[in-house]
Amino acid sequence: MSLRTRTLLILAVVFLGLLVGLGIASKFTVLRGFARLEEEQADENMRHVVGALNDDIVDLKGVARDWAGWDDAYAYIDGQDDAFFQSNLSGDTSFYNYRINVMLFIHSSGSIVFGTGFDLEDGQRTLVPEGLLRQVQPGSPLVSPEHTEGGMAGLLDLPEGPMLVASEPIVTSMRQGPIRGAVIFGRFLDTKEIQRLSRTTLLSLTSLPLQDPRTPSELRAVPSPSANRPYILVRPSGSASMEGYALLRGLYGQSGLVLKAEMPRTIYAQGRSTTLAFLASLAAIGVTSSMVVTLLLERMVLRRVCDLSAGVRDIGAQGDASARVSVLGRDEIAALGQSINQMLERLQRLQREQQRGSEELAQKAAALETANKELEAFSYSVSHDLRAPLRSIDGFSQALGEDYEGKLDTQGDDYLQRIRAATQRMSHMIDDILGLSRVTRQEVRRERVDLSEMARSVAAELQQTQPQRTVDFAIADGMAATGDKGLLQVALENLLGNAWKFTSQRPSALIEFGSTLQDGRQVFFVKDNGAGFNTAYAGKLFSPFQRLHSPGEFPGTGVGLATVQRIMHRHGGRVWAEAEEEKGATFYFTLPATGGEA
Repeated sequence: MSLRTRTLLILAVVFLGLLVGLGIASKFTVLRGFARLEEEQADENMRHVVGALNDDIVDLKGVARDWAGWDDAYAYIDGQDDAFFQSNLSGDTSFYNYRINVMLFIHSSGSIVFGTGFDLEDGQRTLVPEGLLRQVQPGSPLVSPEHTEGGMAGLLDLPEGPMLVASEPIVTSMRQGPIRGAVIFGRFLDTKEIQRLSRTTLLSLTSLPLQDPRTPSELRAVPSPSANRPYILVRPSGSASMEGYALLRGLYGQSGLVLKAEMPRTIYAQGRSTTLAFLASLAAIGVTSSMVVTLLLERMVLRRVCDLSAGVRDIGAQGDASARVSVLGRDEIAALGQSINQMLERLQRLQREQQRGSEELAQKAAALETANKELEAFSYSVSHDLRAPLRSIDGFSQALGEDYEGKLDTQGDDYLQRIRAATQRMSHMIDDILGLSRVTRQEVRRERVDLSEMARSVAAELQQTQPQRTVDFAIADGMAATGDKGLLQVALENLLGNAWKFTSQRPSALIEFGSTLQDGRQVFFVKDNGAGFNTAYAGKLFSPFQRLHSPGEFPGTGVGLATVQRIMHRHGGRVWAEAEEEKGATFYFTLPATGGEA
């Protein structure tokens, strides 16, 4: 993915994340605030509905109070004023004027002096509802007020329907007794009355019985609403409307009727439209800002970075360290271009130095090849030209000893033996020098080598050379390495032969070949209980012709360990020794799984 694409993607993700975050925040803060404000308004509307209904009850109670506190009614209830009936109760005007459906005049004895119902729609008088008659039995609070101000009004949930009822004691116009009965006015809270209440409150109202399935369960669980604070429930019924419920208190304090109001969610809708408009404006501003930022980034950053990247890519493809990238400006991108040019300058300088080094290396390689050829010529000279005189000296010395046997004195025989021993020692030294030369020049052919089996073969050959010796070989099983089989054979022959030689003065010799782990790497070792050596001179061990013991003690030319070291170096390993005089020596060597000189 290119830098330009990644930058545009980051801007888009940041902008979308900001938009989504603001949308979520507005939902949980702004819209929730609008919803809470709307619920408060709906609650206030329902309290206004309850207040309007209470006003109707108060008005009905006032009408009943006016009729009950009247001298003519006071006389009529006791049978002393028949003219009251003719002038006030025989007509229907009062029912229409006060929108009442029931009028009762009840004597204090419990008898109904006058009682009738009235259908305001048909204009016909009807029977008093049976449900109300059961409520006005003798002793009922409706018909037996305790004092002259003991009237009551409220809601009765009758079988015929909910009714607003007002009861006032019949007294004189001066509100004096004794109380002769009660006047009861009733008004059905029917559909028409609910519609009138809806017009008054500007709300869509319906009434529900408390046990109606449509009534929320929260209302049915309320034991009894407060007289001063009715139980109000508001809740959304969708995204467009809100439901409000008011649980009305009955005449005797029990839960009565439920008024339901359907209210449009204008506040929430306005809040949502405002939020959407804000988010849309923010999106437009964000898109515009993103475009401006993108153009500025493209012109001031991205294009310059892309040009810089293209310049570096072209230089890399051409491999020309003398080329330079274009640098414009004084900002960080320009500083990066300058750093790249400085790096190219250093690289160019290194290439020149490398070229000079390659030329020097080629010269040294040529010199090395010449030296190798001279070494081969020297080796040939050593093997051919030097051996011939040695063979002559050794042959004539042997012939002289045989031809003049008994004629030479003891000192002469000793001189001849020394001459022959020196020539043979010189011959062995020439053989060792040629062997060291072959180890240095021989090509390394790598293969998997079983070192345990190879060591057993070398040990068997050593035991055949001196079968009279008592030597115990302890060779571990399963030791293997990757290397040149022939060179490793030479190395093991020298190491085991070295241990064999330096244990020759032990009546019971022990030679061990095994391996151990050091820093997680396999290390092989050859250990013996022979003469050992002083570790202060360990640095001479692997130098050609360097010996820590005299030839009289232990024969040898001092080339074997030098040969072992060169073999290990050619395999990428190393060799070292630990020892203590008269307590034996241990030679360690490593052979990496891969690597080393070919």
